Amino acid sequence: MAQILPNRTLLNFSGKKTGSTIEINATLSASHTFDKIIIERGSSASTLQKLAELETKGENSAPTLFRYIDENPLKVSFYRIRLVNTLQNISEVSSILMVQFEKEIETGLSINNTIVS
Repeated sequence: MAQILPNRTLLNFSGKKTGSTIEINATLSASHTFDKIIIERGSSASTLQKLAELETKGENSAPTLFRYIDENPLKVSFYRIRLVNTLQNISEVSSILMVQFEKEIETGLSINNTIVS
């Protein structure tokens, strides 16, 4: 059984480009009961596959922070987090996060103040 994560379980979920990698960060609420975090990635929102699996302890007294570094990002990567409670055979999924990875523009970018009348 999979369902969309309620806000009470996944407090935040973000991704950002850091050099040649993409850093995925998330925070689970203190009251979660999940023992596995599965990070899924795909080239589209409908082609997500398991990228990594992390262990976590359920029923913590403090929020659980985790970070994952995608060493081989796609040009456009779609990520989702699947939380799993193996004892109760329950899983929940997050909303899908898109991170666009493009090479730096070597010519640079300049923004000039202009007044349009």
